[in-house]
Amino acid sequence: MKRVAVGIVVLMALLAAHVVYWYVPRECAVAPRLRPAERAANRGIGSQPARGAAAGGTSGEPLRVLAAGAYDVCLWLPYPHQNLGALAGEIGDLQDVVGAAARLTSGEDREGSPQRSREPEEPPTFGPFEVPPASEMVACSDLEGGRMKVVARIYPALAVVAKLAGRMAGNPWLAAGAMLVVGFLILFSGVINGYFAAGGTGAVLVFVLSVTVPAPMSEQEMTDKSDLVALVRVLSVTCTTIAKDEQTGEDLPGYLAKLQVVEVKKGDVKPGDTVLVTWRAVPKSIVGPWTVYYYPGEEVVTHLTKRSNGATYASTWLNAKSEIVKSPDNKDLPTAPGETAMPPAEPQQRTPL
Repeated sequence: MKRVAVGIVVLMALLAAHVVYWYVPRECAVAPRLRPAERAANRGIGSQPARGAAAGGTSGEPLRVLAAGAYDVCLWLPYPHQNLGALAGEIGDLQDVVGAAARLTSGEDREGSPQRSREPEEPPTFGPFEVPPASEMVACSDLEGGRMKVVARIYPALAVVAKLAGRMAGNPWLAAGAMLVVGFLILFSGVINGYFAAGGTGAVLVFVLSVTVPAPMSEQEMTDKSDLVALVRVLSVTCTTIAKDEQTGEDLPGYLAKLQVVEVKKGDVKPGDTVLVTWRAVPKSIVGPWTVYYYPGEEVVTHLTKRSNGATYASTWLNAKSEIVKSPDNKDLPTAPGETAMPPAEPQQRTPL
């Protein structure tokens, strides 16, 4: 019995040391590198992983985004949950700092400058962390703020939980049982120490949201199931109907968007052709991207399937919009049947006589 008690104490000490080393906010200075094999596969990006096997997996995707040069500005952060936590301890609330930076760089005070979108006032957090525990993260953006991409390599345990939950999302009975078991185990782990207790809510949310929100299709699967894959420009969006939702009583509009094809990757249309896409709004209280919206003026690569009538298209899946080439000026859509929203007319360039 004494040996068992000693073993439990040693195990808890090891777990506490693991949590302190990998999760407690502290400065972690690491260079972006890859293993030699990964360097050959990624055309010489580096030589070794960030901090060894504990991070798990390969760091190919974040470093590929960093080295691609497709964006004007990129920020690479190793162990962002620790580095950002340490930074917050020195400068105060990170959200206040980010909000101030967004206001200063929004361009609203400079005449003739393009307006950059602002970040939400209260961005979501992950339990006690500003971002999910990850071995590295890359955030890239254009100077105009039209495009932004964030890629993170989260810890393997969280990745396994999220993937397992995603596979269970299609079976409601299995998902409900799994949520009960996983929720109990995660919350019970809070008896180990305060860090497990503080991170329990975030870990439960990872699993619950992954179970309840439908998993996205892979690019290849979505392409195979689509009748049309193309870069399109949204010319207009019309509100066609208003229907009351039976459960929430909310008035939900139906939309028809007119898309001009710019570049065709799959399908029997030509550049310059127009296609019609229809969708219906969902209640605001529903969690998850249950429908795909199109906004006037945006240019986006999308995946579409023909409806049974053959005259209109629908988005293939919930992540049908794979790349936003040009963001819309705003996301205001018509609210009454017959109303149409169009992008603002581009100013014509005048040449001196």
